[in-house]
Amino acid sequence: MKGCRAAFAILVVGVSLFSARMEASAEQINHRCFFEPESDAIDARCEQVLRDALALWERRRDGRAPARIPSDGTMAPAQMGRVDVIGHIDGAEVQRGLSIVGEQRARAVAEWLIAAGISRGLVRLCPVNVRDMLVPTPPGVAEPWNRWTEVVRQ
Repeated sequence: MKGCRAAFAILVVGVSLFSARMEASAEQINHRCFFEPESDAIDARCEQVLRDALALWERRRDGRAPARIPSDGTMAPAQMGRVDVIGHIDGAEVQRGLSIVGEQRARAVAEWLIAAGISRGLVRLCPVNVRDMLVPTPPGVAEPWNRWTEVVRQ
């Protein structure tokens, strides 16, 4: 019986932590653009992701989409917060010493967002992230899903 109570307590704590994580992340929105090897060129798919992000941010700003749903069920408009742009590279690019490509990808996406009307003061370039892979691979392995730029709106 003690084991059941302990398992139930762990389950309740786990659900509480999961709910808190969902609540905390409700105000953060991530969008991902993927790139060709050794390239920082924004293609049509990436441009569509960025357009969709802008449209969502605009709907939230105007109150047409919820920034988060408060307990009373109303939809509160969101203020435009900081936009972090993080470049990622795959293992093959790391092995060839091309971490600059991740920075160039992030810069290209940031400049696109600024040209689309996001204030330069709200856009922040973050360091290249070579450890956060979408698809884990051994060192030196090329993986298309690991060549991406993450756009995170706070």
